[in-house]
Amino acid sequence: MSDGTFDNGDLPGTDTGSVGGTVRLTGVNATFNNNANSGIAGTATVDNGVLNGNGGTFGDVLVSDGTFNINASTTAGTVTNNGGEILVEAGGVTLNTNFVHQDGTTRVAAGGTLTDTDGVIAINGGEVQNNGGGTISSAVSVSGGTLTASGGTFGGNVTVGGTGTFNVDGNTAVGTTTFTAGNIDIAMGSTLQTDLVQSGGTTTIQFGGELTDSGGTTLAGGEIENHGTISNSVTITDGTLTNSGGIINGLTTVQGGTLNTSGGIFVGGVTAQGGTLNASGGVFVSGVSAQGGTVNVTVSQTLDLTNNGSVINIDTGVNLTDDLVNNSGTLNNSGTLTGNLTSSATANSTGTITGDVINSGTMQLAGTLTGTLVNNGTGTVTTTGNLTGITSLTHNGSGLVTIDAGHTLSASSITLGAGATGGLTVNGSTGAAITLNGGTLRGSGTVGSLTANSGSTIAPGNSIGTLNVSGNTGFGSGSTYAVEVDKDGNSDQVAATGTVTINSGATVDVTAENGTDDGSTYAVSTTYTIVTGATGVSGTFGSVTENFAFLDAALGYTANTVTLTLSRNASSFSSAARTANQRSTAIAVSSLGAGQGVFDAIVVMSESGARTALDMLSGEIHASSASLLVQEGVFARDAVNHRIRDAFDGIASGGQALLAFHGDSSAPGVIPSAQDGPAVWGEAYGSFGAVDGDGNASGLDHVNGGLFAGVDVAGPYGWRTGLFAGYGTSQFDVDARSSSGDATNLTLGVYGGHQAGAFATRLGASFSLHDVTTTRRVNAGSLVNTLRAGYLSNTAQAFGEVAYRFSTPLAELEPFVGAAVIHHATSGFSETGGAAALTASANSQVTGTTSLGLRAEHKAVLKDGKAVFVTGALGWEHAIGDTTQPASLQFAAGGDPFLISGTAYDRDVARLEAGLAFAFSDRTRLDLGYDGRISPGNRIHSFNARLSARF
Repeated sequence: MSDGTFDNGDLPGTDTGSVGGTVRLTGVNATFNNNANSGIAGTATVDNGVLNGNGGTFGDVLVSDGTFNINASTTAGTVTNNGGEILVEAGGVTLNTNFVHQDGTTRVAAGGTLTDTDGVIAINGGEVQNNGGGTISSAVSVSGGTLTASGGTFGGNVTVGGTGTFNVDGNTAVGTTTFTAGNIDIAMGSTLQTDLVQSGGTTTIQFGGELTDSGGTTLAGGEIENHGTISNSVTITDGTLTNSGGIINGLTTVQGGTLNTSGGIFVGGVTAQGGTLNASGGVFVSGVSAQGGTVNVTVSQTLDLTNNGSVINIDTGVNLTDDLVNNSGTLNNSGTLTGNLTSSATANSTGTITGDVINSGTMQLAGTLTGTLVNNGTGTVTTTGNLTGITSLTHNGSGLVTIDAGHTLSASSITLGAGATGGLTVNGSTGAAITLNGGTLRGSGTVGSLTANSGSTIAPGNSIGTLNVSGNTGFGSGSTYAVEVDKDGNSDQVAATGTVTINSGATVDVTAENGTDDGSTYAVSTTYTIVTGATGVSGTFGSVTENFAFLDAALGYTANTVTLTLSRNASSFSSAARTANQRSTAIAVSSLGAGQGVFDAIVVMSESGARTALDMLSGEIHASSASLLVQEGVFARDAVNHRIRDAFDGIASGGQALLAFHGDSSAPGVIPSAQDGPAVWGEAYGSFGAVDGDGNASGLDHVNGGLFAGVDVAGPYGWRTGLFAGYGTSQFDVDARSSSGDATNLTLGVYGGHQAGAFATRLGASFSLHDVTTTRRVNAGSLVNTLRAGYLSNTAQAFGEVAYRFSTPLAELEPFVGAAVIHHATSGFSETGGAAALTASANSQVTGTTSLGLRAEHKAVLKDGKAVFVTGALGWEHAIGDTTQPASLQFAAGGDPFLISGTAYDRDVARLEAGLAFAFSDRTRLDLGYDGRISPGNRIHSFNARLSARF
């Protein structure tokens, strides 16, 4: 239809009409009226002209241009606006349709209602206006174009995303507005009442505009720019809220993202829990509670700020006015803080604080502080530059105040309180009058006048150093002057430009400087100057104490100085000893005399320090390793006994790897008997163990392993005799003496055995050569050496055992009795590596051992004819003679020889054996075994897995 007017439903007498096809309006002057009781079944397309919905029905309506007027309630399938105009403005009319807005304009006003039959009105372009008196009863999704609310009513929620825009130009209420992208604009004089959940896009509240959200606004992304009013609380988890001249009446909580304050008003307070708060102006009626994240103060303002976990940065040139409480987190001040600061956390200031400071945390200061500074509890104050303007500094508690080297602290007075257990360190300078009622003054800087009262300590230097006083100095009754000295004649000193006054109740405490002595000797009557007063020294110290075991201290006085003299006392080095090894070593050290590095290191020590040093110097590992090698002789004895029992079909033999040249056996698992010809065997072993200290020597840990192999033949009268050899290694360490070592062991031996019925005799002898290397690390005061030695030792032993075998229904049993005689000898040697090096004389000792026990073996034959053996033994071993091996030692530098004992082995030891053997054939057998020697102070655990085979 290109022109004219068509009234559908205007037939006489019926007022009904129907168009079964489609209607298309193309002319500017074309008008189609779809009246009540009429309809268009197809699609009505408006390319131009006017389509009036006067109460009829439509299939679909497509508006590309022209106008679609809803003059009475109308129902349509889908109405799509692609660029025309749709008007729902007549009072009391409703458009029920699936509404899609692609372009053009749609206006709802004056009592009109737009309802989407699918529940959601889709705005993808153009503009939809909900004006005063209008109603959009369905939810609205704005992914493009604009939704303008000018006082209309919304019956559903609004979602804004993509490139969509939601303009509020009037008072509007929406249930929930979900905002992911695009723009929301609340105009001047307009109010949007909604539950706003924003995760993207930009919301702008213009001056005079208002956002009201009864449930609180959540910003999870995007940006809110507030120039008007937010009447509710706001929670920021991400994104940015900028309050630029606006008002926020509720609590603003920053959990993430960014809050920018640019001159607005925060009535309900601000809580920073995370993210960033940029305080660049504004009024904070209820202050700021900083609990996490970062707070940046970038412009001057008045701000009641409490920090409970944030990082607070006050920028250069910024004046922050009001008191600040820094409970936790970090405060960084580069500007000016006008007000009092109370800090129990970390505070760094290079700017100005024009108020009083109370610190119990960690504070680094430079710049200006024009009030008082009080440091309490465990708080620390350190200068990071020059600090000026302080009225007074008072330090209490266990913390520290430090004026670093090159820094100046300007104050009229500094006081360490009576309850102070911490201290003041001055390595820079201060003109303050210092009063010590407690605590300790340290450092090598310069102070004003100095008064030390009861309970306080003056300890110049950071090790040895001079504390300079620009004025008078007083040592009051009950005060202590702590002085460090070294062997070069250096000492701590207090140097005053005025008069030094000393009360007789003051004391001097002298100690050696830790870790700086170079080993040179103290000269006879070494004298140190410890106090100077340019205009005089009056009074004397009541007493002098020192922690040297072998030096005495005495004080001397001149008109302007106090001197300290250290002299060798009558105490012997051995008087500090508490053990035999310490005593022997002390006598040897004393015999070296002054000028020897070892002597000079010990002479300046306290008694406890000397005892530790004597243990390190003793060379104890040389004696302990000898005792260990004697104990390890048991592995050769065990290997021989295993072989002899095997040769006579003995029980619990352990089963060496076997090569038999002659003979056979009648059943699986039985190994060659004494009537067989020559046989070759081998046994591998490995063990770990420990020996506890005995109060004299320290404990020793060890591991070892090796292999024995031998050959034997049948001899006359039922005897079987053979030769064997062995190779093994041992590692051992004495941790408490910083000592360790290892040994390579070579063994040769002979053995023989005889079986007369149930009675068995087993004999053997061996000689073992040990190639021993040791390393000792000596740290004795000024003496630090790493000492090494290598030497040979040997162990010769003869041993035997008798046993009687009998059967029971459950097992074969064998009681046994054994004995061994052991001779161990060590060659002389010399250590290398420093002044603490030792030499050793050749030494030897004979010991013995007896054993008593019971062995058992149970044999089971499996269904396939293979045999399984369960073996075990319980025994008791008793040592005869000394259970320690002494070492005869001497310092390489000279002095008297001395005798050192090693770790003592228990005289009585319980022995436990357990094993499991599998006979795969009459020629092959696998043995798994454990052998333990256990006593209250000793433990040796050995494990083995052996394969026996014969050919």
